[in-house]
Formats: sequence, C-alpha cells, structure tokens
Amino acid sequence: MATGAFPGRIEIVGAGGIDFPSIFAASTGPVKHYVIEHDPRFGDTSFDPFKAATAGFNYLSCVRY
Repeated sequence: MATGAFPGRIEIVGAGGIDFPSIFAASTGPVKHYVIEHDPRFGDTSFDPFKAATAGFNYLSCVRY
C-alpha cells in the first residue's frame, strides 16, 4: 500500500509503505515461510503479475531483520 490516507493505492511489494523488516522481526517463533499477497491495482490494465512478482521477490530477498 502507498503511504497516506487509508486505503492507499496498491503498490508493488517493497515500493509502498509497509515495513516488512519490522513485521518479520516481530516473529516470536521459528518461521520458515511468509506469504505475501499482491493484488493488481484496480483498473490498471498495464499491471503485469510476473513483473510484480519479480520485483517483490527481488526486494524481499534483500530484506534483513
């Protein structure tokens, strides 16, 4: 989600305002996998789910917590 008023514009994972490192760091037990859902931007006909998945994966693979 984009920063600002809720609900904000849906953004590619890593480009919005969600603080993934803090979310992952809050885990209190052994976590092997996280699942992050990404919906297309409503009405955005240029949305490419494969590009979104690639960009999100690239971001998340670099997240340190």
